[in-house]
Amino acid sequence: MQTLLPDCSVRKLQPVNADIEKIYAMASQNTLFYQYHPPFVTWQSILDDMSALPPGKTMADKFYIGFFDGAALAAVVDMILAYPNETTGYIGFFMVDKSRQGQGTGSRIVADIENTMRNNGMCHSRLAVDKGNPQSYSFWTKNGYAVCGPEIPNDFSAYIPMQKELTPL
Repeated sequence: MQTLLPDCSVRKLQPVNADIEKIYAMASQNTLFYQYHPPFVTWQSILDDMSALPPGKTMADKFYIGFFDGAALAAVVDMILAYPNETTGYIGFFMVDKSRQGQGTGSRIVADIENTMRNNGMCHSRLAVDKGNPQSYSFWTKNGYAVCGPEIPNDFSAYIPMQKELTPL
């Protein structure tokens, strides 16, 4: 994946202590996210997310990647290609380091993710936001995503499905 962020590198994150520690340090600062998406992050929840797959998908379809500014983790994305159908890429988790929020970093990374999806034959990008989370809903709406179906109940509230058509470059 090429990045639109100057001096930023991208690599697959691994279930090793060094990566888990960086993810945990970043995620634990994003307390607003966990107000709407409990429980609060743990090392185990990170490991679980790194290996979680929807039905019919394999680890070959999953990209749990980090965007780095030097050694500092700037953002994490969990992307699955060809889910829930062959022409849709799914963003299962996306988080930007709190110190970089509100500066356009997240929108530039989303553009990178969408380009990667396009380059892999995806025509749509889909995700779900936690109901009531004003920051997440506003961010994804600003980046061209729209509600694409009814709320999906979960253990703590509901998810709101959102999708964006990926126009060819």
